[in-house]
Amino acid sequence: MAAATAVGALTLAPTITGIINALWVVTVARSVIMVLCLVGYLSQRRDHGREIDELKKDLEMRKPRSSGP
Repeated sequence: MAAATAVGALTLAPTITGIINALWVVTVARSVIMVLCLVGYLSQRRDHGREIDELKKDLEMRKPRSSGP
């Protein structure tokens, strides 16, 4: 969406400065939000593999035992 507003700001006539400035503000705000989301996402993936291994161990311990035929 930031790219779409940037394209809009670049293609509008230069005489409409108020709208162009508003579009640039929206472009920057959306870019900042995207970067913050990416940083948050990437910082939470650090121990992902270890957590999955722990969950697998817990599931194996709680797996019901079959009594057989």
